[in-house]
Amino acid sequence: MPMWTDRQLKAIKPDPERKVRLTDSLGQRGAGKLVLEIQPNGVKSFYYQHFFSERGKSKRQLIKLGRYKTQANVSGLTLTEARSQAIALADRSTEGDLKLEIETEQNHELAKQREKDSANASLKTIFESYLADKDLKVGTVYDYRKTMQQTFSEYLDKPINTINRELILKIYRKRSKESPARANNAMRVFRAVYNYHRAVTRLNNGDYLLPENPVSILNETKVIKKVARRSTYIPRETLPAWFEAVRSLKGSRFNSGDVISDYFIFVLLTGTRREEARMLKKRHVDLKRKTFRLVDTKNREVVELPMSQPLVDLITLRMSEKGEYLFTGQDSEKPFNSFKRPLEHLQKEVGLNFSTHDLRRTFATVAESLDISTYTIKKLINHKINDALDVTAGYVIVDLDRMRKATEKISSELLKGIVFV
Repeated sequence: MPMWTDRQLKAIKPDPERKVRLTDSLGQRGAGKLVLEIQPNGVKSFYYQHFFSERGKSKRQLIKLGRYKTQANVSGLTLTEARSQAIALADRSTEGDLKLEIETEQNHELAKQREKDSANASLKTIFESYLADKDLKVGTVYDYRKTMQQTFSEYLDKPINTINRELILKIYRKRSKESPARANNAMRVFRAVYNYHRAVTRLNNGDYLLPENPVSILNETKVIKKVARRSTYIPRETLPAWFEAVRSLKGSRFNSGDVISDYFIFVLLTGTRREEARMLKKRHVDLKRKTFRLVDTKNREVVELPMSQPLVDLITLRMSEKGEYLFTGQDSEKPFNSFKRPLEHLQKEVGLNFSTHDLRRTFATVAESLDISTYTIKKLINHKINDALDVTAGYVIVDLDRMRKATEKISSELLKGIVFV
């Protein structure tokens, strides 16, 4: 039977139920066989098969040569290259067990290739691999991209191993003059990406190809600038003016003014995170039970939370509007996209430079002032409770009824003295 040709091998169809192995003569007496393995998914790989004697018994051995290069633009071995490697191994078959020796050689070659790849891989390439491998939320990916672009734009196309300790110090000093908080965040992202690539390129013997994370110089030199955690919220005496300004958005010149007005009030009266509220779908709102469910939360948990009666009254009308989202935009099939201009308008009207996260803090601050349990507050604002750090938390069960009573109490306090329509 004539030896294989590329046309023959490329024409072979996989068996969807099992892997198939075909053998071909190397064309020389006493040599082993060239083996083609076809996986059910269509991947084809070359092996060298030979027999050797061990303790008086004949033993078959398969040594993987590599993947079959079926197209010019993919990596792997051509048929000619695979046959040449197999013939080279056939000359060594008299040595007996080749597998361990070959694997050692292959690991050495792999290590050299990894070292080469590690030296040449750009920060941008590694960053994209990091994002692809990690299960990150859409908002997190957006923030990471923005952070890297703002701080490391000059270095994205450079090999990661050229970004050393001295350069990190230089980048941090420059960026921290503009914004210490963003500089700190950028270094956190870079540190995570670097550690990821350092682990990916680690050799089988445990050695690292990349040196220690260069961001460590910031802690060693103690140049990290401390950024005070933001603690702003809407003062109670400002709430009447705030509500009046928010309600003025209805029927205003702003696109989706009615929707955004209800959205701001929803966030204040529930303490929900900005994006979790914006992406809330109507099917996750139950007016009869006066609850809503968050299914794509920051901590990856599905939670059911109560709504106070004033809030139920507010969004009942919104539930009858078109679209699957509670807070739709101009396109009724999507949530509203931005509230930048309405927020700037509110800040000017109220005379307070507040953010949507300040509404969440206001909810939690008022709750605490009412002596509501810390565990109940954490449940209401969907803060993850670490049972490993707080053993008591593992014993405290906060049910929906208890949360509902707390929500009604908080809403009453927030709406005190306010005509809520």
